[in-house]
Amino acid sequence: SPVDMPPSPLSSAWQSFMDASEIEATVAAFDSLREACGVPSGSHGQAVLDAILDATSSGTGVPQRLKSLMAALSKSFGARPSLGGAAAPRVLISGAGPVGLRAAVEAALMGQCVTVVEARAVFSRVNILMLWQCTADDLFAYGAKAFYPRFTNRHIGDSPLHLGTREIQLVLLKNALLLGVAFAYGTELVALQPPAAADGACWRCWALRASSTETHQTSGGVLSFKPNKAGDYERGAGQGLCNLQQTSQLDPAFLREPEAAPPEGGFCVEVDALLLAEGERSSSCVKLGFTKNVDRFSTAIGLVLNLEREAEPHKELRSFTVRPIDPTGKQLAAAGVGFEFAEYLQGETHYIVITIKKAALIDKGVLRADLPSAELLTAANLDEDALMRLARQVATIVGLPESTPFCDVHPAKLFDFSSRARCAAPFRVLGVKGAGPGRGSALAVDLEAQPYLRREETAFFERARAEAEAAVARCDAEIAELTEAIERSAATLTSLTESLGGAVDAMAGRVATLGAQKAKAQELMHRESSGVQDDEWGDDDALVGGEALPSLEEQAAQRRREYGVAAAGAAAGEAA
Repeated sequence: SPVDMPPSPLSSAWQSFMDASEIEATVAAFDSLREACGVPSGSHGQAVLDAILDATSSGTGVPQRLKSLMAALSKSFGARPSLGGAAAPRVLISGAGPVGLRAAVEAALMGQCVTVVEARAVFSRVNILMLWQCTADDLFAYGAKAFYPRFTNRHIGDSPLHLGTREIQLVLLKNALLLGVAFAYGTELVALQPPAAADGACWRCWALRASSTETHQTSGGVLSFKPNKAGDYERGAGQGLCNLQQTSQLDPAFLREPEAAPPEGGFCVEVDALLLAEGERSSSCVKLGFTKNVDRFSTAIGLVLNLEREAEPHKELRSFTVRPIDPTGKQLAAAGVGFEFAEYLQGETHYIVITIKKAALIDKGVLRADLPSAELLTAANLDEDALMRLARQVATIVGLPESTPFCDVHPAKLFDFSSRARCAAPFRVLGVKGAGPGRGSALAVDLEAQPYLRREETAFFERARAEAEAAVARCDAEIAELTEAIERSAATLTSLTESLGGAVDAMAGRVATLGAQKAKAQELMHRESSGVQDDEWGDDDALVGGEALPSLEEQAAQRRREYGVAAAGAAAGEAA
């Protein structure tokens, strides 16, 4: 029967591709998917996507969600300006973190021929990121929900939007592969060469097998710290007390002469543009002469915890944030864990990050001494056992049982984010000197040296300023609207208060009147029931408004007369 039929090679290839969770397995599964879809060898970009889309759309056993994913990717091509065709720009991206992978997807959607090199051969980052709404929407559009069914771009209660860094990388890697991007993991960029006179306009980038794939991120121990950002920086004139700068010169071993011999054992990628996404410690930026700045702030230390997430007897927590004024924050403060902000996020692990105060680390014995910033977070100044005790205390207060085991990789780590490194200029222009001494040699010049690029930069800043001013205007309008609403509410409240006050006064007067009437009625009842004559009450009690009160007999006679007149009037009316 159809139920017992084995899955088709195409559906099996798709399933393996969707299930893959590491780099090597993902690339191997995609090679099988290309073969199952009949993608021609050497194809890139839209040609790869179209071949997979055609095979998937007409194939049997492929889930509808995957057909929808392919259709959405195909549709995205129409939303970008196309730079494809026979002369499609060739782009090399060095670095396959979230930034490099997202850039690869965008460049491929514009029809460019994209190659990515990355030194690491595994997903080394285990941290989880809180996402802006626009970032969550972007990942959702590229099938994050298909790859991770628990992902959502909608807020559930107070739970923040989030996704793990390795999950973000995996989503973008799979999208980039479907868009025909070529990858070389375990390799690093080692040299650039400008075109020789006879080669036209072809630049060559050389890559080698990475000498080491070990970083502070791939190491799982608590004693592996990030390098100190300020190590190669110095304070220059006019930079202030909080700013440092790193200046560097072109490295001739990196930016080689056109006729120089290629690096031994390297492979060549011909490019029209090079995008560096190597992170703030990028060595390529230094070798190409980029000027980098470091902005320093007050001491800021983060503590990151990763605990295994599995079926547990306790009720699952939802992701949440913690401030010192929150109940959990007060518990942390009472336990001597001074902090500024904390997050608990659920992903592949129980992930906790807390901006902990240096004084708390010293008081808990995690840091042996209060040393200068360059020596503070070092293996020599850290008590690992004290750190793990603190980690367990924080995890328990957050709500995890003491039996929850720590992960083998990155169980607890401290990091310093008191500074921010950035390039002073976003890019440089590579060229070849056309005349004079050194004619034909490679050059790298800043943006300001090119009039066209300077104009484009000015136009970019003008657009950014206009967008910022529009955003400020929208905020001002919203503030004015809220202020007006607050004033209207205050006026309404004042009016209601005044009305309520008048009603209270009227009710008080009415109560007083009723009280007086009640007292008078009780007085008359008492007189009638006691049988005491009027004059026995005294002259004052027999007077109302200075006139004598009639006796009870006189009052009864008066009522009988009034009733008689009324009855006679009624009888006359009936006779008429």
